[in-house]
Amino acid sequence: ATQDQTKSQKERISAVRELQKTYPTAFGNLSQEEILAGKAATAYQNLATNIIRAAKAKAAADKIQENAKKLLELDLERETVAKDIEKTQRMRERADRKKETVQRQVSNRNRFSMMVDEDDRTLVAVAENAVHELDNRLDKSAERLEEIIMQTGELEKANRKLAKIAGDPAELTPD
Repeated sequence: ATQDQTKSQKERISAVRELQKTYPTAFGNLSQEEILAGKAATAYQNLATNIIRAAKAKAAADKIQENAKKLLELDLERETVAKDIEKTQRMRERADRKKETVQRQVSNRNRFSMMVDEDDRTLVAVAENAVHELDNRLDKSAERLEEIIMQTGELEKANRKLAKIAGDPAELTPD
């Protein structure tokens, strides 16, 4: 508005005053005449650069906050998965002991016989299946725990980079 020749001199002076009032750091050292004469190009450019930097810093801070929420959720999930792994390991140890007991009992019952009856085979199969299912559960939980650890590391790395940008927005340059 300060350079718009279609505006009246009064409107242009009013625009200069508003500009100096709104952005005293950028335009406070320039006179109204200098601004009206178009000698404020550097001040305009510096103001635009500072506004962009401030916006990038705010965006980085917002993203850090978003990532912090995700990190909190991942930490809570990690605790839950870790507890489930511990519980499943205990269950697996009990199931393995039970399987060994069943196998011993079946072996003792059938030590003089060449044939194992169907009921004994079923008992052994059920015990082995229980151990197998718990092993699968442990594998899935371990995989999820690894995913959580990887996601946590990625978010923490991103937050470190974003913190640099938030602290010094000039660091936000294309890679």
